[in-house]
Amino acid sequence: MKDRLRAAQVPLDVQNAILGHAAGSVGESYGVGYPAPVLLEAVSKINYTTT
Repeated sequence: MKDRLRAAQVPLDVQNAILGHAAGSVGESYGVGYPAPVLLEAVSKINYTTT
């Protein structure tokens, strides 16, 4: 899934939110995260066909 998110050029912080990965710095951990529409837009960019 990580490779597909990268290929879809989803920003790293949005990738981490989708995959449930921890933030890399203390500042990144502030706030409540991304709203569902932002995550939906990112997931919609993923190409699910096999290569």
